[in-house]
Amino acid sequence: MGNISLARLDEKMDPESASSLSDAEKAVVRARDLTQQLLTFAKGGAPIRTAVDLPGLVREVAAFAVRGSQSRCLFDIPGDLWPADSTRADRPGRPEHRDQRHQAMSTGGTIDIACKMTWSAPNSPMCSRPAAM
Repeated sequence: MGNISLARLDEKMDPESASSLSDAEKAVVRARDLTQQLLTFAKGGAPIRTAVDLPGLVREVAAFAVRGSQSRCLFDIPGDLWPADSTRADRPGRPEHRDQRHQAMSTGGTIDIACKMTWSAPNSPMCSRPAAM
Protein backbone atom coordinates (compact mmCIF):
# COMPACT_ATOMS: atom_id res chain seq x y z
CA MET A 1 0.00 0.00 0.00
CA GLY A 2 2.95 2.30 0.55
CA ASN A 3 3.76 2.48 -3.15
CA ILE A 4 0.16 3.30 -4.02
CA SER A 5 0.14 6.10 -1.47
CA LEU A 6 3.41 7.44 -2.85
CA ALA A 7 2.08 7.36 -6.41
CA ARG A 8 -0.99 9.35 -5.33
CA LEU A 9 1.30 12.20 -4.23
CA ASP A 10 2.10 12.97 -7.89
CA GLU A 11 0.53 16.38 -8.51
CA LYS A 12 0.58 15.90 -12.30
CA MET A 13 -1.56 12.75 -12.20
CA ASP A 14 -4.72 12.78 -14.31
CA PRO A 15 -8.04 12.33 -12.43
CA GLU A 16 -8.72 8.88 -13.90
CA SER A 17 -5.37 7.54 -12.65
CA ALA A 18 -5.92 9.13 -9.25
CA SER A 19 -9.33 7.46 -9.02
CA SER A 20 -7.85 4.08 -9.99
CA LEU A 21 -5.16 4.41 -7.32
CA SER A 22 -7.80 5.34 -4.76
CA ASP A 23 -9.73 2.19 -5.69
CA ALA A 24 -6.53 0.15 -5.39
CA GLU A 25 -5.96 1.53 -1.88
CA LYS A 26 -9.48 0.54 -0.87
CA ALA A 27 -8.92 -2.95 -2.29
CA VAL A 28 -5.73 -3.31 -0.24
CA VAL A 29 -7.60 -2.33 2.92
CA ARG A 30 -10.34 -4.86 2.12
CA ALA A 31 -7.75 -7.58 1.51
CA ARG A 32 -6.07 -6.78 4.81
CA ASP A 33 -9.40 -6.94 6.64
CA LEU A 34 -10.35 -10.21 4.97
CA THR A 35 -6.95 -11.71 5.85
CA GLN A 36 -7.49 -10.69 9.48
CA GLN A 37 -10.94 -12.29 9.42
CA LEU A 38 -9.55 -15.52 7.97
CA LEU A 39 -6.81 -15.63 10.60
CA THR A 40 -9.44 -15.16 13.30
CA PHE A 41 -11.49 -18.06 11.88
CA ALA A 42 -8.37 -20.24 11.60
CA LYS A 43 -7.69 -19.74 15.30
CA GLY A 44 -11.27 -20.74 16.15
CA GLY A 45 -12.44 -17.22 16.89
CA ALA A 46 -15.86 -15.75 16.22
CA PRO A 47 -16.50 -13.48 13.24
CA ILE A 48 -15.75 -9.84 13.87
CA ARG A 49 -18.99 -7.88 13.47
CA THR A 50 -18.97 -4.15 12.84
CA ALA A 51 -21.43 -1.46 11.84
CA VAL A 52 -21.43 -0.73 8.12
CA ASP A 53 -22.42 2.59 6.56
CA LEU A 54 -24.85 1.25 3.95
CA PRO A 55 -25.27 4.44 1.89
CA GLY A 56 -21.50 4.72 1.48
CA LEU A 57 -21.10 1.06 0.59
CA VAL A 58 -23.96 1.10 -1.93
CA ARG A 59 -22.62 4.24 -3.62
CA GLU A 60 -19.06 2.87 -3.76
CA VAL A 61 -20.04 -0.47 -5.31
CA ALA A 62 -22.43 1.18 -7.78
CA ALA A 63 -19.83 3.75 -8.85
CA PHE A 64 -17.37 0.96 -9.55
CA ALA A 65 -19.97 -0.99 -11.53
CA VAL A 66 -20.62 1.87 -13.96
CA ARG A 67 -17.05 3.16 -14.24
CA GLY A 68 -15.98 3.39 -17.86
CA SER A 69 -19.51 3.14 -19.19
CA GLN A 70 -22.07 5.69 -20.32
CA SER A 71 -24.43 4.56 -17.58
CA ARG A 72 -25.13 6.48 -14.41
CA CYS A 73 -26.76 5.74 -11.09
CA LEU A 74 -29.57 7.60 -9.39
CA PHE A 75 -29.85 6.97 -5.67
CA ASP A 76 -32.86 7.10 -3.37
CA ILE A 77 -31.31 6.53 0.04
CA PRO A 78 -32.96 7.93 3.18
CA GLY A 79 -30.78 9.92 5.54
CA ASP A 80 -31.94 7.92 8.56
CA LEU A 81 -30.93 4.52 7.18
CA TRP A 82 -29.52 2.41 10.00
CA PRO A 83 -26.06 0.92 9.64
CA ALA A 84 -25.91 -2.83 9.10
CA ASP A 85 -24.32 -5.14 11.64
CA SER A 86 -22.16 -7.44 9.54
CA THR A 87 -18.86 -9.21 9.09
CA ARG A 88 -16.48 -8.45 6.22
CA ALA A 89 -17.53 -11.75 4.65
CA ASP A 90 -21.16 -10.52 4.50
CA ARG A 91 -20.25 -7.43 2.50
CA PRO A 92 -20.24 -7.37 -1.27
CA GLY A 93 -16.96 -7.20 -3.10
CA ARG A 94 -16.46 -5.50 -6.42
CA PRO A 95 -19.04 -6.46 -9.01
CA GLU A 96 -17.95 -9.22 -11.36
CA HIS A 97 -18.67 -9.43 -15.07
CA ARG A 98 -18.60 -5.67 -15.63
CA ASP A 99 -17.91 -6.14 -19.33
CA GLN A 100 -21.15 -8.07 -19.80
CA ARG A 101 -23.16 -5.34 -18.09
CA HIS A 102 -21.50 -2.66 -20.23
CA GLN A 103 -22.35 -4.65 -23.36
CA ALA A 104 -25.97 -5.00 -22.24
CA MET A 105 -26.21 -1.20 -21.85
CA SER A 106 -23.64 -0.17 -24.44
CA THR A 107 -25.42 3.11 -25.18
CA GLY A 108 -25.67 3.94 -21.50
CA GLY A 109 -28.66 4.33 -19.30
CA THR A 110 -29.79 5.09 -15.81
CA ILE A 111 -29.71 2.61 -12.97
CA ASP A 112 -32.12 3.46 -10.14
CA ILE A 113 -30.91 2.28 -6.75
CA ALA A 114 -33.14 2.58 -3.69
CA CYS A 115 -32.63 1.64 -0.06
CA LYS A 116 -35.26 1.63 2.64
CA MET A 117 -35.80 0.49 6.18
CA THR A 118 -37.77 -2.72 6.58
CA TRP A 119 -38.85 -4.50 9.71
CA SER A 120 -38.53 -8.23 10.13
CA ALA A 121 -40.56 -10.65 12.19
CA PRO A 122 -39.21 -11.36 15.70
CA ASN A 123 -38.05 -14.87 14.73
CA SER A 124 -36.46 -13.75 11.45
CA PRO A 125 -32.69 -14.22 11.06
CA MET A 126 -32.52 -10.59 9.93
CA CYS A 127 -31.39 -7.98 12.43
CA SER A 128 -34.42 -6.11 13.79
CA ARG A 129 -32.54 -3.43 15.69
CA PRO A 130 -30.06 -0.77 14.67
CA ALA A 131 -26.39 -1.71 14.82
CA ALA A 132 -24.20 0.31 17.16
CA MET A 133 -21.80 2.65 15.38
